[in-house]
Amino acid sequence: MAFKISSMGISTNPVITTIEGTQGNGAGHMKVNKQFNKMAIGNVFDRSIELFDFDNATGAVSTPIIWNTPNPYLVYGIEFSPDGSKLYTLTVDFSTVYQYDIFSNASIHYINIGLRPNYFYAKVRITSTSC
Repeated sequence: MAFKISSMGISTNPVITTIEGTQGNGAGHMKVNKQFNKMAIGNVFDRSIELFDFDNATGAVSTPIIWNTPNPYLVYGIEFSPDGSKLYTLTVDFSTVYQYDIFSNASIHYINIGLRPNYFYAKVRITSTSC
């Protein structure tokens, strides 16, 4: 469900799109890229990442792609690169960052940053345009 936000305020008429997948099962992060044409969800409990086309004019989502994460730990944090070509995910235990090339539908790189036994739910934020 999407609500249009404009200079007039928030629309009371939602756009409802029916799509495949779990859409987070109630836990995880959802992001739209800065180009406003892709949306991603990191699903904690089923260890997957869902990527969709996003229509900024209508709020509709389509063309689901679902990746199962290779790490046994739960995915939680999620962020797009500034140019919208890559998707970064962080496992809930802070141990691994994955980089996905969203145009090839493949995980192309991961960084093991070490296990932290006393962890909190993690999120990812891109702070540089050099990604």
